Amino acid sequence: MKQNLFRNKISGFTLVEMLVVVSIMVVLSATIIANLRRGQRTQELNAATESIVSALRQMQNNVLSGLEHGSSHQPAGDFGFEISSDGTLYTTFSELTGQTARINLETVNFTPNIAITNLVVGGVAATMLQVRFLPPFGKVIMTGASYTNEPDITSTFNVRLTSGSAILNKTITIDGLTGRIETQ
Repeated sequence: MKQNLFRNKISGFTLVEMLVVVSIMVVLSATIIANLRRGQRTQELNAATESIVSALRQMQNNVLSGLEHGSSHQPAGDFGFEISSDGTLYTTFSELTGQTARINLETVNFTPNIAITNLVVGGVAATMLQVRFLPPFGKVIMTGASYTNEPDITSTFNVRLTSGSAILNKTITIDGLTGRIETQ
């Protein structure tokens, strides 16, 4: 009589196999969660940077297209962009030629962990920045530090995201001579 030796074998996982699988799952989960949070911070910084660049380019395009100043049906004297002195918001605006009254077009507040830092205007550290685009060709003039309505100077600033111990930066450069706006 032939006896089947495998009939009494109990199938299943050993405790060691289960511990190995659980350990691998814990390591993978921790890695994925850590990278997900870093990706969210990077995306938040990119969104703030792109918002600033988009606003600057919109003001530039408004001047080049001859957009009117508010409801006055007169061409705007300039369109501008201003960073608050505390770096937590920016405002876009329009002004009539020869008048100091301006119309604020948009004010954007950053999330609490985003701020604009390290303002440099014409190579000099500044506490504020105002960029104006003048018709008809979009000439750029800047105000900040010791400069007031100066043409042909370059300005740089950092958009900084602080989250816990992590600090991420992006730099925006505005070339006052060519009107070029770029991020790094």
